Amino acid sequence: MSRRSTPASKADDARFPIRVKFEVPPTGLGRDLDRLNAWLASNVGSGRYAVHSAPRIGGDAVAVHLFSIEDATKLVEAFKHLPLAG
Repeated sequence: MSRRSTPASKADDARFPIRVKFEVPPTGLGRDLDRLNAWLASNVGSGRYAVHSAPRIGGDAVAVHLFSIEDATKLVEAFKHLPLAG
């Protein structure tokens, strides 16, 4: 019987207790995705977050996995122009 490895998104779901999901507009995130990744690298730090695509009702989302609510709050404030996904 072959054994499959756990997808990174599932492993990150278990590793990081906090998730922030932003809606992805039909045209995509464009430069906002680059800004998001740069902000996370500068403000949260390597190994302290993960970013994955995520489903949402009526479209797509990007999920940011974090360790702290403080980082999540700062992230939402920095990207308040991006709607939160449900």
